[in-house]
Amino acid sequence: MSEGTSVRIGNEVRKIDPEDLPDRLFREAWAFSGQAIVVNMDRAREIHRDRLRAIRAPLFEPLDVEVTRALVSGDSGAAAAAEAKRQALRDVTDDVRLLAAPTPEALAALDIETLLAE
Repeated sequence: MSEGTSVRIGNEVRKIDPEDLPDRLFREAWAFSGQAIVVNMDRAREIHRDRLRAIRAPLFEPLDVEVTRALVSGDSGAAAAAEAKRQALRDVTDDVRLLAAPTPEALAALDIETLLAE
């Protein structure tokens, strides 16, 4: 085999031409397929969901404050609006577009702003 970069996935190590390496964004989802490296999309989706969870976590705090203030002031409309925003954040990881993304690049394009926009 020609010179290449040694790549370890699990217990396997293979020489791969550096030009044939996928983007490292989903490195933990790489799998060997023959002499090539492919991205296991099921695993990539889980990785992406974990990243979305980490991004959304700090977004809950100001909404929690908003809900509390609205409830204390008796503004049920504002409380409901803030709760709807919190629910939208919770629903981000269940968005069907994550399952429909056919490639790692399409999956990565589904950032939290994109998922919340619609």
